Amino acid sequence: MQQLIQTKKKKKKKNSKSKKLLTSFSSLAIANLEATEKEIRDRLKNMFRFHIGEEDYTNPAEIMREVFSLSEEQLNSWRPYKLSFWWEVVKKVLRLMRRTSELFVINRGGRYFVLSNEKECGYYKKMLNRDIENMKASMKRAEEWVREKKYTKLFD
Repeated sequence: MQQLIQTKKKKKKKNSKSKKLLTSFSSLAIANLEATEKEIRDRLKNMFRFHIGEEDYTNPAEIMREVFSLSEEQLNSWRPYKLSFWWEVVKKVLRLMRRTSELFVINRGGRYFVLSNEKECGYYKKMLNRDIENMKASMKRAEEWVREKKYTKLFD
């Protein structure tokens, strides 16, 4: 009986060490992510100094090559899931930079550029208004879903 109690105590000690390791790993991972985000932001700012206005646009492949310092061959060797994961990260950083007014990059048909004139601003506002109308339609569908209790059809 005494041996069983000691074994349980040892397991508890191991679990607490694992939790400490996991906690320290988590803080390390968070620090690395923050450093990665800052590095991506700095590289995007540097890159987009040369892409002001729609006539000086760039494309996603060029952005990825510049941000990650890759040749075209290296970029093409990335697996699709890796490429899409990091492209999503880059887009999120661009949205954050737009929201904080650090860098105002927009996408028009796969062409990425820094907003520079009223025509481009008009296009951006048009896209926002379209998105707002789509959200209003989605709100109506949600209200209808609840009002008509469509969720009950899931159990049929």
